[in-house]
Parts: sequence; C-alpha cells; structure tokens
Amino acid sequence: MKEGQVFSEIGKKTSKKIFKNTIWVFLNRIIEMVSGIATIMILSRYLGPAEYGVYIYIWALILVFQPIINLELNNILTREIARDYENAPKFLGAAFIIKIGLLIIFAIIVVNYAFYANESMIFKKALILALISEMLYQISLIFNGLFTALEKMEYDLILVVCFRFIQISGFILIYLLKGSLIHLFLIFILGQLTRVIGDFFFLKKLNLKITFFETSKLVKFLISEAFLVSIGSFLTSLSFRVDIYILKLLKDTFAIAIFNVPHTLVLQLQIIPIALITASFPTLSRFFKKEPNKFIISVDFLTRIIFLLSTLILLITTIFANPIILILSGEKFLESVSALKILVFCVPILFLNFLWTVLLISVNQQRKLFWGALISLIINVFIDFKYIPIYSYVGAAWGTVIGYLSQLIIVIIFFKLAVQNWNPIKALFKPLLFFISNYLFYYLLSNYIHNLII
Repeated sequence: MKEGQVFSEIGKKTSKKIFKNTIWVFLNRIIEMVSGIATIMILSRYLGPAEYGVYIYIWALILVFQPIINLELNNILTREIARDYENAPKFLGAAFIIKIGLLIIFAIIVVNYAFYANESMIFKKALILALISEMLYQISLIFNGLFTALEKMEYDLILVVCFRFIQISGFILIYLLKGSLIHLFLIFILGQLTRVIGDFFFLKKLNLKITFFETSKLVKFLISEAFLVSIGSFLTSLSFRVDIYILKLLKDTFAIAIFNVPHTLVLQLQIIPIALITASFPTLSRFFKKEPNKFIISVDFLTRIIFLLSTLILLITTIFANPIILILSGEKFLESVSALKILVFCVPILFLNFLWTVLLISVNQQRKLFWGALISLIINVFIDFKYIPIYSYVGAAWGTVIGYLSQLIIVIIFFKLAVQNWNPIKALFKPLLFFISNYLFYYLLSNYIHNLII
C-alpha cells in the first residue's frame, strides 16, 4: 500500500487522536530536552570537568538500577489499561505493591553502599539524596503509565513543566549563591515531590482510586510480563553507563565529563521517537490484536519518518560539532568534539532501537529484549576494556556506537520473527539509501572544502 494512503487507512478519528497525543508528548519531550541541555550548560560550567564527572558518576550509580525498580511497569500498565480500563484501579494497586517492595530493596542496597564506600562524606550524602529523588520519580512513573493509557498526555506535560521549572530555577539560584553538590540534589528532591503530589491530584480528577484488594493474580501477571523485559532494560541502562564505570576505573572523572557531555546530548535527542512512538503505543497495541494490516502500515510509516529525521539530525550535528560543544559547556570541554562526532551515529540507531523496543512490547514479545541488551552490553564492555586504556573517551564512544548497533540488529530480527508478514526491506530500503547518499555527499563536500582551504 502506498504511503499516501496510510492515514486514510488508519482512519481520520484515530489519526487525529494520535496527532493530538503526539503534540502533547512532543511538547513534553521538548521541555525535557531543553531543560536537560540547560542543566548541562549550567552545571558543567559551574562544577568544572572534574566535579561534573563526580556528579555524573553519582547519577550513574543510581540510574543503572532504574529499569529493575521500574520493571517497565509504566509500559505494561499502558498496554493493559488501554485494553481493559475497568480493571485500572486493580492494575494500579498491583503496580504499587510491586514498586514499593522493589524500592525498599533498592534503598537498602544504596544505603549500605554509601556506608561502606571509600568515598568522601559529601559524595555519600549526595548519593543518598539522589536515592530519595529516584524513589519519588519511580512512584510518578506508575501514574505516567496510567495517563498514557487513557491518552491524557497533557497531565504529564503539566507535571514536567512544574518539575523542570523548580529544577532549573534551583540550579540558577545555586549558581548565583555558590551552592554545593548537596544543594543540587536537594533541588531534585523538591521537584520530584511536586510531581508526585500533582500525580495524585490528577488521579482524583479522573475519579479513579487505587485498589489493593484482589490484586495477587495481577501482581504475578505484571511480574511475569515485566521481569525479563526489565532485565533487558537494566542491561540497556547498564550499557548507557558502563562507559562511565570503566572510565572511572581506568581513567578519571575528567574523562567521564568529556565523554558524558556529547553522550547526554545524543540521548536528549531521542525526544522525536519518544514523542511520536509513545503517543502511538496504545493505538499500536489495539491494532496488533484487532487490525493487523493497519498495524503493519503504521510500523512502516513510523520507521521511515524516524529514520529520515534522525539522519538529518546526524548530519547537522556533525557539521556544527564545534560550536555545539562551545555553547553547551565552554572551552574547557572542547575535547568533547571528537567524541560527539562519533557518538552522533547513535542518533539513528537509538531512534530505531526505541521504535522496535516499543513494538516488541506491543506484540507481547518484550522478553526478547533481554538478548539484544545482553549482547550489546558484552560487545560494549569488550571494546571499552580494549580501547579506553589507549584512546580514553574516544574508545568509549566507539564502544557505545557498536554496542547500540548490535542491539538494534537483534531487536529487528526478533520483531521480524514475531510479525511474519512485516517486510523489513520494504520499510528500510529507502531510508537507508537516503542516509548513505546524504552522508557520502556531506563527506565528499567537506573534504573538497577542506582541500580548497589548504
């Protein structure tokens, strides 16, 4: 079927709903991206490379466990509540029971690490504050799954605006008043607490209550559905941060900071696939069960749009790598330019990876994500240990790109096995041709200009 017939096939009503939801999620992610970039600009300049590396290392220790604590419950809740709204209170109750149990275990592990770690007292206090902030965020993620299932994306947008306003305002205040690392993490707690209060307010507005009775079967169901995918997500999260741990082990916090600035920028650019795919997720889940032809049409459409957009971002970022780093973090971080020119290849890889990760969840194949994440992590760690001692953060950058690429290939293979009538060549041929031709054109043009200058 031709691409021009996509929306007519899906139906005007569904298209309008996806478009409206996409706008809300896109605005949400724009705010997240802008505030994330603003955070880099403020904190990297204020703390400097070495202390900024410490700040990144603390968050790396906390956030690596995020997928295990979350168990991908927000995505599973979105899928199940979108299909079975009547049992939404019980699904919420089951999710809270699981989440609270996991948070208690997580808190015990982090507190014990802080007590026994051979680190400064400031580091230990900051780590505990980061733990509290993450615990509040994990509670909020349950509501995020509910709001997405009910296609109330505007609720999450309002809460993100409040959280980010408090965060950025607090950072600016700390910058002006010469606050400490401890004050930075207190700002995170204040922002996350505001978000959780807002979550309960919107829950009341929806006239929904959390039910803890008769949820034992749902608890078992959610754990069985989410366990392997959460392990896979944990491995993916670990692959996001394994470079930081190995850089800390083999190099220093300066190398962490130089690597992390472009890496964080690349991760922030995932706003586009997250916005478009998150808004489409409830519809895709319904299409797979009831209208498989429309499911395939939607998958192909999303694949091509995301590939084209990510390729444009890659080219623009490569061309303007130097001014981007100067604007982000200043001259002290100019060494990050070489890492950025490598890590920017992660943009199309991560965009497509996010798409097929969500698609595998929508077709109940989330357990397959484990293998892609595991192989990706092994490859990344191997390259890091081999090349970080020689090339430092540049070696870490190449390990990251190759690791993500291996995960993408495996996820696509599993999706093809799950959806037999999907044609990957049809979906990917034109985008790949566009990417290769444009990148070759840019490469030849840049070399030509360079030779003219010489």
